[in-house]
Amino acid sequence: MCFEPKYEGKNWEDWLLNLMPTKGVLIDTKTVLVEGESAGGNAAVVALFLNADRKNGTKIPIRAALLRYPMLAHYKREFGDSDPIHYMGKDYPKAQLSKQVLLILAERDRLQAMGYLSTRGNSSAPKNMASAMLMSVTKEWETSFKRAKPGQSTADPFVNKDCIERARESVDVMDADLLPAIYIYHGGADTNCPVKDTEEFVGVLRKNYPTAYTGDRLILNILPKMTHGFDYDIAKTEAFLELAYTFLNKHWLGI
Repeated sequence: MCFEPKYEGKNWEDWLLNLMPTKGVLIDTKTVLVEGESAGGNAAVVALFLNADRKNGTKIPIRAALLRYPMLAHYKREFGDSDPIHYMGKDYPKAQLSKQVLLILAERDRLQAMGYLSTRGNSSAPKNMASAMLMSVTKEWETSFKRAKPGQSTADPFVNKDCIERARESVDVMDADLLPAIYIYHGGADTNCPVKDTEEFVGVLRKNYPTAYTGDRLILNILPKMTHGFDYDIAKTEAFLELAYTFLNKHWLGI
């Protein structure tokens, strides 16, 4: 989303495409920053590892990454045996949610039979991530991620790895020099993406990629009382953001 008056409500791509020919804006591939929040944090980590693959990687010089309460163990996410299910400040009967899951699965299968993968429509996260929360109520969340995709006879086991597994099992194929400095902030009370997964991920990175993640090149800032999506309604400069962007200024822009 772009917030300049002329492009209010339009995609940021429109704003960028306008700048490039009219104002001579160029994309500097030597100062690349990757950022992702929640499920986007998962996608960001996968991109970092695909990029740094010694044999098949794109090898773009990514300097830094910012991960905001990332979902790093995506298919293992579940709400357990609790009933009702507590989500975004409200309680929902588990039986009611399970019925909705069946409807989501039916729509997923219908779209897949047509050659499409099911996806979300336009809605603002995290409150409108209801389908993700619903699927997490049952084990169908895991089986949905691990199923064979259109064009596959069987599911690809490596593609279906979560970020922790990917970091643990990719050591032999990674060029550690291409792994960027990473700053992560996460709410300690996050029940949507448990911070324990992020702590485990950070531990794996430090152990398996010591040349890439020494000193201040990997920072995890846990805000104890915060839940998921806590940075959506910020009205003023916050200390945790100052720390994050000071880190990015140093490792991304070198200032």
